Amino acid sequence: MEESKMTIEARIPLTLPKVKTQVIISYNTYEDATFDQYLVASIVCNAHSNGEMERYIDDITGKGSLNNHFKKLVEDIMKMDETTRTKVLSSSIYPVTKIDKNHRFTYYSIFDVSIYNNKLYNGNLKDYSAEELINIFKLPHDIDIIDQKYEDTEDSKKDQYTVKFEANNISVKLTNKEWSMMSSKEFKDLYVAPLYDVENRYNGIIKNVGDGSQWVELTEGVMDTLAKDTHYYYDENGNHVSIGDDLAVTQIINVFGLYLYKKEHFGYTSQNCKKCQVVITHLIKTQQLFDFPHNSLLKLTRSVDELTQQMVVNHILIRREDSSIAEIGIGLLSKIRDGWEKEALRSMKSYSTQNLTIFYKIDHDLDYSDEELSRMEETVLSPKDKIRVNTYRNNRKNKIREINELIGIITSSGIRERMKKVKATDKTMKLTKELNTHIGHKKDDISKYTDTQLDEYLERVKSMYKLYLEVHKYVELRSTK
Repeated sequence: MEESKMTIEARIPLTLPKVKTQVIISYNTYEDATFDQYLVASIVCNAHSNGEMERYIDDITGKGSLNNHFKKLVEDIMKMDETTRTKVLSSSIYPVTKIDKNHRFTYYSIFDVSIYNNKLYNGNLKDYSAEELINIFKLPHDIDIIDQKYEDTEDSKKDQYTVKFEANNISVKLTNKEWSMMSSKEFKDLYVAPLYDVENRYNGIIKNVGDGSQWVELTEGVMDTLAKDTHYYYDENGNHVSIGDDLAVTQIINVFGLYLYKKEHFGYTSQNCKKCQVVITHLIKTQQLFDFPHNSLLKLTRSVDELTQQMVVNHILIRREDSSIAEIGIGLLSKIRDGWEKEALRSMKSYSTQNLTIFYKIDHDLDYSDEELSRMEETVLSPKDKIRVNTYRNNRKNKIREINELIGIITSSGIRERMKKVKATDKTMKLTKELNTHIGHKKDDISKYTDTQLDEYLERVKSMYKLYLEVHKYVELRSTK
């Protein structure tokens, strides 16, 4: 696209000569009359002489502080013309002089325009008539301006402006809606390029075409930020893509003699699936996946298609344990059967507490324990593993049977009552405690014990039974004496 056909809007710092003006307006107007103003005006208009006015006021105020106040009002009202005094009585309003300092405007000499209240006016408002200022400043129309003063402050500070470049025209946005034109020469005189040798410092592609708004002047700070980026790549258009809490895509262009950039942000969402897949491929290829912030990695992984998710799960779980990544993988097992790494499946299996059948359907050889096989659907098991499960279940039944038999022997022997009739020893007291623990207060269903719990319990019952035999022999001997 040729520059003559482009339209670019960019935020650019410019030092535009301007004067900020404080307006001070003095004017006559009317306000609601106070009671004392109305009263004194009535006295002045109705008294037949000055002496009569004074007597009225003395009678009303006496010699107090109001006396002087009322007489001062008499002097002011006497200076009014007849029309004004009549207005005070007929409309209950009183003439006042006000000074208004509430209005400020900025004059740009290069454009010969003034900005007041975010609106543009041609020329300098100082040159406007009193009537025009009343309308602009929205002052009451019945006022009488008696004086206008202006306090000027020159401002040479550099400010950010939105500048529009189109064909051979350059315009600056001075208000929310209005633009002011300047010549190319005027712009070049005002603008100082902050960067040099950009082409040799940037590894992406700097384009000489662009369009639209949201462009910003490229500065040293922006270049430094791009150079210090640790997680980034260049996309197919040569734009710098920074990988962090989201994707920040930076475009750089060189148009109208300016280096400009635009940064757009894209979240890790399914709507940006293709971009997220490129990021994952880049992180794996550059071996940066494990350095990437974990929460961002999870968002990124959940935003790509299922095969790319599988790639991430395999890549991570064969190298380290990660419960959150394993959870993502477990959710994929019902959808994807092929392409799983054995170590990744083993890792996921360690985090899965329920449906192990799905792992078995994918891979029979994941070091399944007998207990894990027993929790699977029997129809999917190989003949060899079916035998393992049957043997395992029989072993558990035998252990439970042995426990119940040993406890039954002890319980039916009446050893508790018999121990009460002989002298207590360390062994009788220990057996009493064991019986209370394992028989008297035992409420658990041992068929629900894990293998480890069942083995431990069997050993405790065997130990208790051995103690029982010793105590039983002791009781027998004492009972025969």
